Amino acid sequence: MEGTFNIREARPDEFDRLGGLMVAVYSHLEGFPGPEKQPQYYAMLTHIGRMAERPATQLLVAVEGGGLLGGVVYFSDMAQ
Repeated sequence: MEGTFNIREARPDEFDRLGGLMVAVYSHLEGFPGPEKQPQYYAMLTHIGRMAERPATQLLVAVEGGGLLGGVVYFSDMAQ
């Protein structure tokens, strides 16, 4: 069925791809600061897989077939 995708926890082999995707998206948002103005933020995005190591935190991805569509970090405890 066209347009069907799944949301699940990211796998470690997807972390680098997801980080690259997030950097590409955020760096092209109109009016959003680029890597030269927010280097620490973009470094965090590049290494987004590290977020999955935190307690009460999940790194979720949307996938369709073998393609990675996007991701989100879910904090079940905002103290994290």
